[in-house]
Amino acid sequence: MSNTLANSKEAMKKVLISSSPVNEIMNVNYGYVQGLRLVDYENPERSVYFKDDKMLVTVIIPDEQGNFPTLAEQWLQTFGQPDNQLPSIEGKNSWVWVYGQKGLTATVDEYGEVLLVEKFEPMTTRHYEKTLYRMPPVFTK
Repeated sequence: MSNTLANSKEAMKKVLISSSPVNEIMNVNYGYVQGLRLVDYENPERSVYFKDDKMLVTVIIPDEQGNFPTLAEQWLQTFGQPDNQLPSIEGKNSWVWVYGQKGLTATVDEYGEVLLVEKFEPMTTRHYEKTLYRMPPVFTK
């Protein structure tokens, strides 16, 4: 295992064990998956979606404390080129960088900032698109 993957696993452990829940909502959707339990946390800010009490996906807001890179350039140095890039719901000039086999995505804006990170069980990019991906609306100028 490379150091970058080991570091990402350590960052994820740190994210998951810190702080207590601040909010819990039942029967929410994520992507095309329905009937989930959502638990929100602070420090670091993240949302965890559970399906049948198993963690499906964790959405993390990266921060300067090292819980994943905050800049696209750092992300590329750490994880390399993405398997695919998809339009993001975060804005018409934002992209979801999909690393399906690593179980990661990074949503990157036009300024090269990482807006959020998704962590999930490794899957193909195609499976990610059919389950967890959220197609953005048509953006107008």
